Amino acid sequence: AVMGLGEDEQEFALRASAAVLNLGNLEFVEEEDGGTVGGAAAVPQEAHQVLDDVAHLLKVSPSALAGAITTRTIKAGLDVVVTRLNPEQATHSRDGLAK
Repeated sequence: AVMGLGEDEQEFALRASAAVLNLGNLEFVEEEDGGTVGGAAAVPQEAHQVLDDVAHLLKVSPSALAGAITTRTIKAGLDVVVTRLNPEQATHSRDGLAK
């Protein structure tokens, strides 16, 4: 055991560290929906490999990871409202996850 950590804990720590380091490479663009300004964030095709790698390290699906970073869920009473974030907001969300 290294530093009192078993193999499972070591693997978890390495996966989490690698995910955080790779997460910073994930970028966002405005979703192409006819040119509206301030559009929702999307992961560009060239960043899909980064998304897949980070999702694999965290053992979640790429779509779940992208959804968690590019949307905000607000619960008010019995209502649940999901708001899509713009690229700048998604970048802040990504950075918050990395912290």
